[in-house]
Amino acid sequence: MSAGVSGQPGFPNRLRRYSWAPDLWLQTARVDARSTGLITVGCPVDFHAIRVGFANVRAEPFGVARVIARPSAGWADHFNPAGQGAWTPLTFAANGADVDRIATRPGAPTAISVAGNAVDPLTGLADIPVWTWTDWTPLLGIASPTDPDGHRVAMLRYLLEPGVVTFANGQFGGYTGVADLHRGYDHAIAGYGTVDRVSTPAPNDIVPEIARVNNPVNGSAIACVQFATRDACIVGLSVGDSHHMGVSTTASFTNYLLRATVELGGRHKGAIPFGMVNAAVGGQASDAFFACLDALLPAIRPTYVVLPGWSYNDATDGVPADAAAVALFLARLIKAADACVLAGALPIFLTPIPRNAENMTPVQMEGWRMARDTILGMRQSGALVLDAGALLGNQRDGVLDGTYMPEFTNDQVHPNDAGHARIASALLVPAIETLIGAQ
Repeated sequence: MSAGVSGQPGFPNRLRRYSWAPDLWLQTARVDARSTGLITVGCPVDFHAIRVGFANVRAEPFGVARVIARPSAGWADHFNPAGQGAWTPLTFAANGADVDRIATRPGAPTAISVAGNAVDPLTGLADIPVWTWTDWTPLLGIASPTDPDGHRVAMLRYLLEPGVVTFANGQFGGYTGVADLHRGYDHAIAGYGTVDRVSTPAPNDIVPEIARVNNPVNGSAIACVQFATRDACIVGLSVGDSHHMGVSTTASFTNYLLRATVELGGRHKGAIPFGMVNAAVGGQASDAFFACLDALLPAIRPTYVVLPGWSYNDATDGVPADAAAVALFLARLIKAADACVLAGALPIFLTPIPRNAENMTPVQMEGWRMARDTILGMRQSGALVLDAGALLGNQRDGVLDGTYMPEFTNDQVHPNDAGHARIASALLVPAIETLIGAQ
């Protein structure tokens, strides 16, 4: 493997920028009054600054009156910080732009109108997100006295203005606080309705039982959290449709990337911080999810990107995943891989994932096999290809038939927890370990 800029083999881009966004299934909802949202995330190593990102999938802007953050000595009750620290307002001196400098200007604005998007000129789609970022704001993470090598936790609160808000859908039921699943990579989302707990926060002013049922949206308007870290990070990004998002898994987002991140983070605790952004979205076709990838790359600057090998959602004149649709998908995939390289990220290709037998007629199988053969052929030029199709797929007379082995799906359409865990443990984790020289 060639050496990267940080001296680590195989990865061209290891920045001291940790990104955490396990769910970018962006939805909209109307908020009728000023409302408080809460989100708590962790960072595996010491952090020195923080910023957060808001997305908008509509042309109309929406308002954020204030965002505050405070370090916590551990996860505590998820919403009331522990240990010494102070609430710090995040600012918008750069008016929401992606500016990679620390902001310290006195009197910088602490409210923002989250910019609306525009119709994508290349696809005609009207729901490709545009991103608004707080400034990078100094904030020092603190260790937990009971787990000094554990995550440095940041608790965030934001105050939404009335209007139609874009948010990352889902509240991570079944994941938050479940140590056997998150293994230190906890994630908590809640809210406090129209009670303002942002303008003048007080000690222990959040009742968790109330917060969990009073979120103004079914998720978080803060869609991504980033930390400036002491150590260089490895941040993965996944993109694609529902097969890759994690539909049919716990909380609907525990996909192969989240599972690989948690596993790798445990193996390299205290040495390498592993972060992740799950940008895969159920129901999207490749024109949308690759456009969403383009919108994310400049701010995330991931170390690697896991690219899908096929999507049933691509169609020609209403016929899903026929050869013509797959040919167009492959053209988009190739351009997406180049976009990753230009952004400093290593593209990792997955072969096509299976689907249910009813949807895999000879028409779909022609395109599915074409995509599989094309992507496997990329190995000849040195591309990193992971054969997820063979790993999960059922064989008939020694040939993959485009459907699942039964243990890897619950609904016959999507990989289940076992399927995503298998991709992570058998393919993605060993590939990343090899790239960092750990094997």
